[in-house]
Amino acid sequence: MLNPHHTFILWGINNATDDIKPYDEVVLVHNNEIRGVGTALMPSSAMINLNEGMAVKVRG
Repeated sequence: MLNPHHTFILWGINNATDDIKPYDEVVLVHNNEIRGVGTALMPSSAMINLNEGMAVKVRG
């Protein structure tokens, strides 16, 4: 599980559903395992197209 004080940065995002908006609750999945949950800080299009920045504020 991710540290609850971490923010998920963009270089770790390979895919995101196209309906994510800032402040949506999101689930972080890796190899079909849930790794964390948190709040989106940007829309999914930015998560996929940008190369730097903070995408998800992870909560514990």
